[in-house]
Amino acid sequence: MHAKVSIKGQIVIPVELREKYAIAPGDTVDVRDGNGKILIFPVFKDAIQASRGFLQGGTSLTTALLKARSEDDPRTAPRNSVPAATTDK
Repeated sequence: MHAKVSIKGQIVIPVELREKYAIAPGDTVDVRDGNGKILIFPVFKDAIQASRGFLQGGTSLTTALLKARSEDDPRTAPRNSVPAATTDK
């Protein structure tokens, strides 16, 4: 594949390669000198950094866990909560 170099030294990565390596606008690539060749490597996104904040706005996981535990065993109910109804007769 061929790409022209702009006045600023920029090149366009062909769409086939961008799709194959999931390179999107704003992504970072690593450019290296490889013994007479210019090598371009996609820099993979940090999965932890990329997923940061995607769970915002929902119920706190701690609150949900405490609620689930209190439903399973009333002795573990959080303070100031109403105990679950019992069926003892």
